[in-house]
Amino acid sequence: MKFCLDRFEGRIAVCLCEDADAPQRQVDVSLDGTPALAALAQGDVFVAEMDAEGRLQDITLLKQETEERRASAQSRLHALFARNKNKG
Repeated sequence: MKFCLDRFEGRIAVCLCEDADAPQRQVDVSLDGTPALAALAQGDVFVAEMDAEGRLQDITLLKQETEERRASAQSRLHALFARNKNKG
């Protein structure tokens, strides 16, 4: 399954599951059961398998997709600020 790390809330990693077969959903994962998530940053896209206890295993960062999404978000933000700057 594909995930995007949305944010950390204490010892919980809030991830968005982007499984192609289901609508996007939030998955809260304990860092205690999945310490490898602590090495990721907000916005990182990764693939992993989820076990029956809700722990993510075999986490693989999708570096190129993460970089592409960050560049796209940055571009949209620049365009938004430029548009607002021109209105003022």
